[in-house]
Amino acid sequence: MSALPVAIRCSDITKSFPAGDGLVEVLRGIDFEVPAGELTMLVGPSGCGKTTLISIIAGILTPTSGEVEICGNPITRMSDAEKVAFRRSNIGFIFQQYNLLPALTATENAAIPLVAAGMPMARAAGAAAAILERIGMGAQLGKMPNQLSGGQQQRVAIARALVHTPQLIVCDEPTASLDAESGQTVLEILKDAALAPDRAVIVVTHDTRIFGFADRTLRWRMAGFVPSAPRLSLISRRSLDMSRHFSATRHGIPLLALVMISFAGWSIAAKHTSRIAATPPIAAPTNPYDQNVAGTGIVEPASEVIALAIERGGIVTGIEVVAGDRVKAGRALFSIDDRDYRTAVVQNEAAVAVANASIATIDQSLILQRDKIDQARADLESAEAERIRASLDQARYSELARDSWAPRQRFETAAADAQKAGASVAATKAALASAQQQIEVISAQRKEAEAKLGQAKAALEQASVDLDKTVVKAPIDGAILKVNVRLGEYAQAGVLSNPLMTMGSIAPLHVRVDIDETETWRVRPDSRAIARLRGNPAISAPLSFVRFEPYVLPKRSLTGDTTERVDTRVLQAIYEFAPSEFPAFVGQQVDVFIAAPGREAATRNPTSGQVVFGAFADNRAQTADGTSRTAFTVKTK
Repeated sequence: MSALPVAIRCSDITKSFPAGDGLVEVLRGIDFEVPAGELTMLVGPSGCGKTTLISIIAGILTPTSGEVEICGNPITRMSDAEKVAFRRSNIGFIFQQYNLLPALTATENAAIPLVAAGMPMARAAGAAAAILERIGMGAQLGKMPNQLSGGQQQRVAIARALVHTPQLIVCDEPTASLDAESGQTVLEILKDAALAPDRAVIVVTHDTRIFGFADRTLRWRMAGFVPSAPRLSLISRRSLDMSRHFSATRHGIPLLALVMISFAGWSIAAKHTSRIAATPPIAAPTNPYDQNVAGTGIVEPASEVIALAIERGGIVTGIEVVAGDRVKAGRALFSIDDRDYRTAVVQNEAAVAVANASIATIDQSLILQRDKIDQARADLESAEAERIRASLDQARYSELARDSWAPRQRFETAAADAQKAGASVAATKAALASAQQQIEVISAQRKEAEAKLGQAKAALEQASVDLDKTVVKAPIDGAILKVNVRLGEYAQAGVLSNPLMTMGSIAPLHVRVDIDETETWRVRPDSRAIARLRGNPAISAPLSFVRFEPYVLPKRSLTGDTTERVDTRVLQAIYEFAPSEFPAFVGQQVDVFIAAPGREAATRNPTSGQVVFGAFADNRAQTADGTSRTAFTVKTK
């Protein structure tokens, strides 16, 4: 058989990372080859450098020294831009967490490498659909990632790695998040669909269930106690004509028979061996009361755990606290990129300024128009006076001309003056009416400008509120319990299963105790109670009763004991203690004993469920800033 072409050749690879004033050598002298047409597994302990090595092979990291060739291409000699182009065309990646885009369908996710290479979406989707149908995903082409099982999502990831026909498939723990059956299916698909005479598959894994699929296995070996970097060695090589997976019929039945025979022999031998009772390493907690009700409790803040969220998502640009910090209400905890929101505030401030300037201009126009009206009224009064004078002159000259005391021409002149004065009055009245109409128009314009100003102010207020929401602030005085957000990460908006940050009030701390529903009738609010620390029952502290939770809940397994019943319901009782008196952490389990009357005494006077309800409360609700507001209003006829 002719030798297979070499898909990967690593020559004397070393990699060091800076650490303080020196360097930490992660890889030293790595030399190996991976033939095309084979599935090779890299196996080794955590931290030995497997991920670093495949990152160097894929051109994501640059080795400190050494050469890497992928199908004859010296990737370590390429520039960054050349590496990106080479990866896009020649390497496919399959990850543990699938990394599917939630807003895209299975087909669109699988088509991403082709779209990134410039292929039109329609052609890319057709090629992706063909690959998906080939690996048994034809019925799920249009489904979103959240509609697929873990095994189906990993198949989409495999299709995404194959769609651009790469020469190398790199898999980083592809079965770590899958059950045994799904993991077997994924490896079968890789063997059937990914392997080709001109293509190699390299898998980094800890999953011993899939070792049988490897054509060859490379394992890291450490040189005893000699402080040196790990080296790779070939520990197994399968012939290409061997079976590629475990056969239940051919291998499983004989193996099961061997195990059963061994178990039978061990059982017979064990019957003749004396058993020595071992002393438990930790003494069981003791009950301090003659009659009691016991339960498992969880330490929590007095405010309960507050899961902090953000209304709008964004890139985290500032984190002001770390876990364990005590904070006051209103203190900034973390913030997201606010540049867009600041721009919106500036734009709306400018809009308010423009609206104010418009109103000022209109007000100036109103002043000028009122001056025109005053002038028109003065002109009208003058014109009326002139009309009256002209009319009197016309009447006087009319009598004089009739008695021949004045020439006819003078009378006609007086008549013309009177007619002219009347026309002047009419013109002045028209000017006054026009000026009054114009001031009404300007007044309407001012009302419109005022409305625009109101809109601009509302938009500015909303923009300011949005800007303020980019900073998450402490709602109460308390302590930061957990920080799950990092600088540069995208903080998702809304309620998350893993909150961005949690906090609570830790002075005092509370213990939430689950009391089995069969014992609720014996528990009294005024009964004494004590908590004992798990791992050292000698450490204990008295508890003070706070309240019962009104609603009885289904029981959750807290102790981990296989005999613990989980098909019942529990009443949750809340107790408090001073942190200085009991060294327990938030979230820690403790054993709680509550003094209770005997069954006969409790039967005569059982605890009523009404004890959990207080007097009628007023309709005031407390807000984050400590003020109160009306919670609801009920109207009755």
